Amino acid sequence: MPLVIQNDECPVYAYINSLRAVSSKSTALRVLHSIAQKLGRSNYYSINWARFDRNTLNSLVALLKDKGLSYETIGLYLSITKSVLREAFLLGQINSLHWERVKSVKPPMLGKKKLHATLSQSDFAQLLNTIEVLALTNTKKVRDQAMFHLLIGCGLRRFELAKLKLSAIDLIGNKITFDGKGGKERTVAIHPITMRALKEWMVIRGYKEGAVFTRVYKSGELHKSVSINNTDEIPHFSSETIYLLCKTYGLVSAGITPHSLRRSYATWLSRNGANIQHISKLMGHSSIKTTEIYIKTEQREIDKTVLDKLFV
Repeated sequence: MPLVIQNDECPVYAYINSLRAVSSKSTALRVLHSIAQKLGRSNYYSINWARFDRNTLNSLVALLKDKGLSYETIGLYLSITKSVLREAFLLGQINSLHWERVKSVKPPMLGKKKLHATLSQSDFAQLLNTIEVLALTNTKKVRDQAMFHLLIGCGLRRFELAKLKLSAIDLIGNKITFDGKGGKERTVAIHPITMRALKEWMVIRGYKEGAVFTRVYKSGELHKSVSINNTDEIPHFSSETIYLLCKTYGLVSAGITPHSLRRSYATWLSRNGANIQHISKLMGHSSIKTTEIYIKTEQREIDKTVLDKLFV
């Protein structure tokens, strides 16, 4: 992705500059890069936003729908595109009629509610076995297993895992404290099973400051440290790498993405009787209603409720 070019007349720059959280900026740029690719452009700066009209936007929505993207993802793409076009309107690059026509574009109608995929505990064990078989080196095997343990054992978003630093981990108190979505600080306890996988990785990684997870070369060597703010640190990799790992180990083809692992974390806790308010705090949600969306309930569990709880 190209860097954000400071240009007060550019609607992309104006929109990105209006966002406060680093994670929001990163998400917006990732989406804009994807939009450019889907429109056959080299990058988002090659899009003529002043000529991006209602028909173009409707065509984009149809394309995203044809590619099988979820309702929520299409909504995100639509929202970010409209935000850039709003800046184009405020900059006087499109007129009010153009802007009103663009605003009128709606996401596709939500049909049958999609059941978000989650991973069962037996599926997770199988994933660890798959990594054991497919990883090219022991270093990569230990790193990848630890990463998936953190995703499903702490409910981290993929950008939270990608940017997780050693300083965020309390190896004595078995917890991590970090800035999550919207810059909100969150503390999550680390289960002993998750901690064991993490410590196995730390033996290989070492305890130099910087990203907990970094690139591993084919030789098994780690990405070399770089100077960050005059400090020698281990560099992190992009959150896209975590998605690619899910693809490498066959999860994506089964409908499992990094966010599915976060959903699995909430679902496992719920099924084992955890207080939903506690789950909500652990997930970093502002509302329990959001947490309820994350928790997957099997129909057989609903049926069992009738059998077990109706006549008692």
